[in-house]
Amino acid sequence: MQSPLGINGSTDRVTIREVAILAGVGTKTVSRVMNNEPNVRPETAARVRDAAAKLRYEPDLYAGNLRRRDRSTGSIGLLLADASDPFEASMQRAIEAEVERRGMVMITMSVDENPARQRRAVNEMLRRRVDGLILMPAGRSDGYLTEIQERGLPMVFVDRHADGSAADTILTNNVEASQVAARQLVNLGHRQIALVGKPHEIETERVREQGFLDEVRRTGGEEVDVQVRMGMSDDKETTSVALELLQSSKPPTAFFATQNMITVGTVRALHRLGLQDRVALIGFDDFPLADVLAPGITVLQQNPAEMGRIAARRLLERIDGLEGDPRLDIVVSPLIQRGSGEIRPG
Repeated sequence: MQSPLGINGSTDRVTIREVAILAGVGTKTVSRVMNNEPNVRPETAARVRDAAAKLRYEPDLYAGNLRRRDRSTGSIGLLLADASDPFEASMQRAIEAEVERRGMVMITMSVDENPARQRRAVNEMLRRRVDGLILMPAGRSDGYLTEIQERGLPMVFVDRHADGSAADTILTNNVEASQVAARQLVNLGHRQIALVGKPHEIETERVREQGFLDEVRRTGGEEVDVQVRMGMSDDKETTSVALELLQSSKPPTAFFATQNMITVGTVRALHRLGLQDRVALIGFDDFPLADVLAPGITVLQQNPAEMGRIAARRLLERIDGLEGDPRLDIVVSPLIQRGSGEIRPG
Protein backbone atom coordinates (compact mmCIF):
# COMPACT_ATOMS: atom_id res chain seq x y z
CA MET A 1 0.00 0.00 0.00
CA GLN A 2 1.34 3.41 -0.92
CA SER A 3 2.11 5.99 1.71
CA PRO A 4 -0.17 9.09 1.84
CA LEU A 5 0.77 12.11 -0.26
CA GLY A 6 3.04 14.64 1.37
CA ILE A 7 2.55 18.38 0.88
CA ASN A 8 4.99 18.20 -1.99
CA GLY A 9 2.74 15.70 -3.79
CA SER A 10 5.15 12.76 -3.39
CA THR A 11 4.18 9.28 -2.22
CA ASP A 12 7.13 9.07 0.18
CA ARG A 13 6.54 8.73 3.91
CA VAL A 14 5.33 12.03 5.36
CA THR A 15 8.10 13.65 7.37
CA ILE A 16 8.00 15.64 10.58
CA ARG A 17 9.30 18.62 8.60
CA GLU A 18 6.24 18.56 6.33
CA VAL A 19 3.95 18.58 9.36
CA ALA A 20 5.92 21.49 10.82
CA ILE A 21 5.61 23.51 7.57
CA LEU A 22 1.85 22.94 7.34
CA ALA A 23 1.34 23.82 11.01
CA GLY A 24 3.67 26.81 10.84
CA VAL A 25 5.90 25.64 13.67
CA GLY A 26 9.35 24.14 14.14
CA THR A 27 10.08 20.41 14.02
CA LYS A 28 10.91 20.37 17.75
CA THR A 29 7.42 21.63 18.50
CA VAL A 30 5.90 18.85 16.40
CA SER A 31 8.04 16.31 18.25
CA ARG A 32 6.91 17.64 21.63
CA VAL A 33 3.25 17.47 20.61
CA MET A 34 3.57 13.94 19.20
CA ASN A 35 5.24 12.80 22.44
CA ASN A 36 2.65 14.55 24.63
CA GLU A 37 5.33 16.66 26.29
CA PRO A 38 4.34 19.75 28.34
CA ASN A 39 4.98 23.43 27.64
CA VAL A 40 3.20 23.58 24.28
CA ARG A 41 0.32 26.05 24.01
CA PRO A 42 -3.03 24.30 23.50
CA GLU A 43 -3.81 26.21 20.29
CA THR A 44 -0.37 25.31 18.88
CA ALA A 45 -0.79 21.65 19.82
CA ALA A 46 -4.21 21.61 18.15
CA ARG A 47 -2.74 23.11 14.97
CA VAL A 48 0.02 20.48 14.90
CA ARG A 49 -2.40 17.60 15.44
CA ASP A 50 -4.68 18.95 12.71
CA ALA A 51 -1.74 19.13 10.28
CA ALA A 52 -0.62 15.61 11.21
CA ALA A 53 -4.14 14.26 10.65
CA LYS A 54 -4.47 15.98 7.26
CA LEU A 55 -1.15 14.51 6.11
CA ARG A 56 -1.82 11.16 7.78
CA TYR A 57 1.55 11.50 9.48
CA GLU A 58 2.89 8.44 11.31
CA PRO A 59 5.59 9.24 13.89
CA ASP A 60 8.83 7.30 13.64
CA LEU A 61 8.51 5.60 17.02
CA TYR A 62 11.83 3.83 16.65
CA ALA A 63 13.87 6.94 16.06
CA GLY A 64 12.14 8.73 18.91
CA ASN A 65 13.02 5.96 21.31
CA LEU A 66 16.69 5.51 20.51
CA ARG A 67 18.01 4.52 23.91
CA ARG A 68 20.33 6.87 25.73
CA ARG A 69 21.70 6.27 29.22
CA ASP A 70 20.69 9.75 30.36
CA ARG A 71 17.06 9.14 29.31
CA SER A 72 16.50 5.82 31.07
CA THR A 73 12.95 5.38 32.37
CA GLY A 74 13.77 2.49 34.69
CA SER A 75 11.19 0.28 32.97
CA ILE A 76 11.12 -2.74 30.71
CA GLY A 77 8.38 -4.21 28.53
CA LEU A 78 7.26 -7.84 28.53
CA LEU A 79 5.13 -9.19 25.68
CA LEU A 80 3.61 -12.65 26.18
CA ALA A 81 1.12 -14.71 24.20
CA ASP A 82 -1.27 -15.05 27.16
CA ALA A 83 -0.21 -13.86 30.61
CA SER A 84 -2.98 -15.97 32.21
CA ASP A 85 -1.44 -19.24 30.98
CA PRO A 86 0.28 -21.02 33.92
CA PHE A 87 3.56 -21.35 32.02
CA GLU A 88 3.68 -17.69 31.08
CA ALA A 89 2.41 -16.51 34.46
CA SER A 90 5.28 -18.32 36.18
CA MET A 91 7.76 -16.81 33.74
CA GLN A 92 6.31 -13.35 34.26
CA ARG A 93 6.67 -13.53 38.05
CA ALA A 94 10.31 -14.59 37.76
CA ILE A 95 11.12 -11.73 35.37
CA GLU A 96 9.27 -9.28 37.59
CA ALA A 97 11.28 -10.36 40.64
CA GLU A 98 14.60 -9.80 38.83
CA VAL A 99 13.49 -6.42 37.51
CA GLU A 100 12.21 -5.25 40.90
CA ARG A 101 15.50 -6.29 42.47
CA ARG A 102 17.10 -3.66 40.24
CA GLY A 103 14.58 -1.03 41.33
CA MET A 104 12.88 -1.06 37.92
CA VAL A 105 9.27 -1.59 36.89
CA MET A 106 7.78 -3.89 34.26
CA ILE A 107 4.90 -3.35 31.84
CA THR A 108 3.26 -6.58 30.63
CA MET A 109 0.93 -7.10 27.67
CA SER A 110 -0.62 -10.20 26.06
CA VAL A 111 -0.75 -10.45 22.26
CA ASP A 112 -2.74 -13.70 21.82
CA GLU A 113 -0.37 -15.11 19.17
CA ASN A 114 -1.38 -12.26 16.86
CA PRO A 115 1.55 -10.66 14.94
CA ALA A 116 -0.42 -7.47 14.23
CA ARG A 117 -1.36 -7.13 17.88
CA GLN A 118 2.27 -7.75 18.83
CA ARG A 119 3.40 -4.93 16.59
CA ARG A 120 0.88 -2.57 18.16
CA ALA A 121 2.05 -3.67 21.60
CA VAL A 122 5.69 -3.05 20.67
CA ASN A 123 4.77 0.44 19.48
CA GLU A 124 2.99 1.09 22.76
CA MET A 125 6.08 0.03 24.68
CA LEU A 126 8.16 2.38 22.57
CA ARG A 127 5.79 5.24 23.30
CA ARG A 128 6.36 4.55 26.97
CA ARG A 129 10.12 4.68 26.32
CA VAL A 130 10.96 1.38 27.99
CA ASP A 131 14.67 0.65 28.41
CA GLY A 132 14.36 -2.84 26.92
CA LEU A 133 11.95 -5.55 25.75
CA ILE A 134 11.44 -9.24 26.48
CA LEU A 135 9.23 -10.90 23.87
CA MET A 136 7.61 -14.26 23.27
CA PRO A 137 7.50 -13.71 19.48
CA ALA A 138 4.22 -14.19 17.64
CA GLY A 139 4.58 -15.17 13.98
CA ARG A 140 6.78 -13.30 11.55
CA SER A 141 8.17 -9.88 12.52
CA ASP A 142 8.80 -8.68 8.93
CA GLY A 143 12.05 -7.11 10.09
CA TYR A 144 10.62 -4.36 12.28
CA LEU A 145 12.12 -5.91 15.42
CA THR A 146 15.54 -5.83 13.80
CA GLU A 147 15.07 -2.15 12.96
CA ILE A 148 14.28 -1.41 16.60
CA GLN A 149 17.35 -3.33 17.74
CA GLU A 150 19.59 -1.51 15.28
CA ARG A 151 18.40 1.79 16.71
CA GLY A 152 19.68 0.77 20.14
CA LEU A 153 16.83 -0.80 22.12
CA PRO A 154 17.96 -4.00 23.94
CA MET A 155 15.75 -7.00 23.27
CA VAL A 156 15.55 -10.62 24.45
CA PHE A 157 13.43 -13.42 22.98
CA VAL A 158 12.03 -16.09 25.28
CA ASP A 159 10.51 -19.51 24.44
CA ARG A 160 10.93 -18.90 20.68
CA HIS A 161 13.15 -17.36 18.05
CA ALA A 162 11.93 -14.34 16.11
CA ASP A 163 11.98 -14.81 12.34
CA GLY A 164 14.45 -12.45 10.72
CA SER A 165 15.80 -11.08 14.00
CA ALA A 166 18.72 -12.06 16.23
CA ALA A 167 18.97 -11.37 19.95
CA ASP A 168 19.70 -13.19 23.18
CA THR A 169 17.22 -16.08 23.23
CA ILE A 170 16.10 -18.47 25.97
CA LEU A 171 14.51 -21.76 24.88
CA THR A 172 13.62 -25.16 26.23
CA ASN A 173 15.02 -28.30 24.57
CA ASN A 174 11.89 -28.79 22.48
CA VAL A 175 13.19 -31.36 20.00
CA GLU A 176 15.11 -33.55 22.44
CA ALA A 177 12.28 -33.56 24.99
CA SER A 178 9.71 -34.53 22.34
CA GLN A 179 11.99 -37.35 21.25
CA VAL A 180 12.02 -38.69 24.81
CA ALA A 181 8.21 -38.80 24.79
CA ALA A 182 8.15 -40.57 21.44
CA ARG A 183 10.65 -43.24 22.54
CA GLN A 184 8.70 -43.94 25.71
CA LEU A 185 5.38 -44.47 23.92
CA VAL A 186 6.86 -46.59 21.13
CA ASN A 187 8.89 -48.71 23.56
CA LEU A 188 5.73 -49.35 25.60
CA GLY A 189 4.23 -50.94 22.49
CA HIS A 190 1.92 -48.20 21.22
CA ARG A 191 1.28 -48.38 17.49
CA GLN A 192 -1.73 -46.04 17.23
CA ILE A 193 -0.70 -42.62 18.58
CA ALA A 194 -2.39 -39.22 18.36
CA LEU A 195 -0.36 -36.01 18.36
CA VAL A 196 -2.46 -32.97 19.26
CA GLY A 197 -1.31 -29.36 19.40
CA LYS A 198 -1.80 -25.67 18.75
CA PRO A 199 -1.39 -23.91 15.35
CA HIS A 200 1.74 -24.43 13.23
CA GLU A 201 2.36 -20.68 13.20
CA ILE A 202 3.81 -21.11 16.70
CA GLU A 203 7.46 -22.15 16.45
CA THR A 204 7.41 -24.41 19.52
CA GLU A 205 4.50 -26.39 18.09
CA ARG A 206 6.31 -27.03 14.81
CA VAL A 207 9.56 -28.19 16.36
CA ARG A 208 7.88 -30.39 18.99
CA GLU A 209 5.78 -32.08 16.32
CA GLN A 210 8.81 -32.64 14.09
CA GLY A 211 10.96 -33.96 16.92
CA PHE A 212 8.25 -36.41 17.98
CA LEU A 213 7.51 -37.66 14.46
CA ASP A 214 11.17 -38.08 13.55
CA GLU A 215 11.82 -40.18 16.63
CA VAL A 216 8.71 -42.31 16.07
CA ARG A 217 9.93 -43.11 12.56
CA ARG A 218 13.42 -43.88 13.86
CA THR A 219 12.34 -46.18 16.68
CA GLY A 220 9.04 -47.57 15.43
CA GLY A 221 9.29 -47.39 11.66
CA GLU A 222 6.21 -47.92 9.53
CA GLU A 223 4.52 -50.02 12.19
CA VAL A 224 3.51 -46.90 14.10
CA ASP A 225 0.61 -44.79 12.85
CA VAL A 226 0.55 -41.23 14.18
CA GLN A 227 -2.60 -39.17 13.67
CA VAL A 228 -1.59 -35.50 13.76
CA ARG A 229 -4.20 -32.93 14.70
CA MET A 230 -2.71 -29.46 15.09
CA GLY A 231 -4.41 -26.08 15.17
CA MET A 232 -6.47 -26.13 18.36
CA SER A 233 -6.70 -22.78 20.13
CA ASP A 234 -7.67 -23.90 23.63
CA ASP A 235 -8.54 -26.83 25.91
CA LYS A 236 -12.22 -26.89 24.94
CA GLU A 237 -11.47 -27.26 21.25
CA THR A 238 -8.93 -29.96 22.09
CA THR A 239 -11.52 -31.93 24.07
CA SER A 240 -13.77 -32.04 21.01
CA VAL A 241 -10.92 -33.22 18.76
CA ALA A 242 -9.75 -35.84 21.27
CA LEU A 243 -13.28 -37.21 21.65
CA GLU A 244 -13.53 -37.52 17.86
CA LEU A 245 -10.24 -39.43 17.71
CA LEU A 246 -11.12 -41.75 20.59
CA GLN A 247 -14.48 -42.62 19.02
CA SER A 248 -13.08 -43.20 15.51
CA SER A 249 -12.64 -46.57 13.79
CA LYS A 250 -8.93 -46.54 14.70
CA PRO A 251 -8.75 -44.93 18.13
CA PRO A 252 -5.30 -44.07 19.49
CA THR A 253 -3.91 -46.00 22.43
CA ALA A 254 -1.71 -43.02 23.36
CA PHE A 255 -1.64 -39.22 23.06
CA PHE A 256 1.21 -36.73 22.90
CA ALA A 257 0.00 -33.18 23.66
CA THR A 258 2.35 -30.35 22.71
CA GLN A 259 1.20 -27.70 25.23
CA ASN A 260 -0.31 -27.59 28.71
CA MET A 261 -3.81 -26.42 27.77
CA ILE A 262 -3.86 -29.01 24.98
CA THR A 263 -3.03 -31.63 27.62
CA VAL A 264 -5.89 -30.38 29.83
CA GLY A 265 -8.35 -30.75 26.95
CA THR A 266 -7.13 -34.28 26.26
CA VAL A 267 -7.46 -35.23 29.95
CA ARG A 268 -11.04 -34.02 29.94
CA ALA A 269 -11.88 -36.20 26.91
CA LEU A 270 -10.27 -39.29 28.44
CA HIS A 271 -12.18 -38.87 31.70
CA ARG A 272 -15.44 -38.20 29.88
CA LEU A 273 -15.15 -41.59 28.15
CA GLY A 274 -13.69 -43.37 31.19
CA LEU A 275 -10.45 -44.15 29.29
CA GLN A 276 -7.94 -42.39 31.56
CA ASP A 277 -6.56 -45.74 32.81
CA ARG A 278 -6.44 -47.36 29.37
CA VAL A 279 -5.06 -44.67 27.03
CA ALA A 280 -1.58 -43.26 27.63
CA LEU A 281 -0.90 -39.52 27.69
CA ILE A 282 2.29 -37.47 27.78
CA GLY A 283 2.01 -33.68 27.78
CA PHE A 284 4.57 -30.98 27.09
CA ASP A 285 4.73 -28.64 30.09
CA ASP A 286 3.13 -29.03 33.50
CA PHE A 287 -0.12 -27.59 34.79
CA PRO A 288 -1.79 -27.20 38.21
CA LEU A 289 -3.14 -30.45 39.77
CA ALA A 290 -1.51 -32.64 37.12
CA ASP A 291 0.11 -34.62 39.93
CA VAL A 292 -3.11 -35.25 41.90
CA LEU A 293 -5.26 -36.60 39.08
CA ALA A 294 -5.82 -40.34 38.83
CA PRO A 295 -3.64 -41.32 37.14
CA GLY A 296 -1.19 -38.47 37.53
CA ILE A 297 -0.26 -36.84 34.23
CA THR A 298 3.19 -37.60 32.85
CA VAL A 299 4.74 -34.42 31.50
CA LEU A 300 7.85 -32.93 29.98
CA GLN A 301 8.28 -30.39 32.75
CA GLN A 302 9.45 -27.01 31.56
CA ASN A 303 11.02 -24.55 33.97
CA PRO A 304 9.42 -21.22 33.07
CA ALA A 305 10.70 -19.54 36.22
CA GLU A 306 14.31 -20.32 35.30
CA MET A 307 13.69 -19.21 31.72
CA GLY A 308 12.28 -15.94 33.04
CA ARG A 309 15.19 -15.36 35.40
CA ILE A 310 17.71 -15.89 32.61
CA ALA A 311 15.76 -13.65 30.22
CA ALA A 312 15.64 -10.82 32.75
CA ARG A 313 19.35 -11.09 33.55
CA ARG A 314 20.28 -11.13 29.87
CA LEU A 315 18.19 -8.03 29.21
CA LEU A 316 19.56 -6.15 32.21
CA GLU A 317 23.10 -6.94 31.07
CA ARG A 318 22.33 -5.45 27.65
CA ILE A 319 20.72 -2.40 29.24
CA ASP A 320 23.91 -1.96 31.27
CA GLY A 321 25.85 -1.78 28.01
CA LEU A 322 27.04 -5.35 27.40
CA GLU A 323 27.87 -5.85 23.73
CA GLY A 324 28.68 -8.90 21.65
CA ASP A 325 26.96 -11.59 19.61
CA PRO A 326 23.51 -12.88 20.58
CA ARG A 327 23.56 -15.67 23.16
CA LEU A 328 21.40 -18.81 23.30
CA ASP A 329 20.41 -20.42 26.61
CA ILE A 330 18.70 -23.82 26.70
CA VAL A 331 16.71 -24.88 29.77
CA VAL A 332 16.10 -28.65 29.88
CA SER A 333 12.58 -30.12 30.26
CA PRO A 334 12.87 -33.53 31.96
CA LEU A 335 10.25 -36.28 31.70
CA ILE A 336 8.26 -36.50 34.95
CA GLN A 337 6.58 -39.91 35.13
CA ARG A 338 3.34 -39.91 37.11
CA GLY A 339 1.35 -42.75 35.60
CA SER A 340 -0.50 -41.60 32.48
CA GLY A 341 2.56 -41.87 30.26
CA GLU A 342 3.42 -45.39 31.45
CA ILE A 343 0.14 -47.06 30.40
CA ARG A 344 0.66 -49.91 27.92
CA PRO A 345 -1.78 -50.60 25.08
CA GLY A 346 -4.58 -52.99 26.05
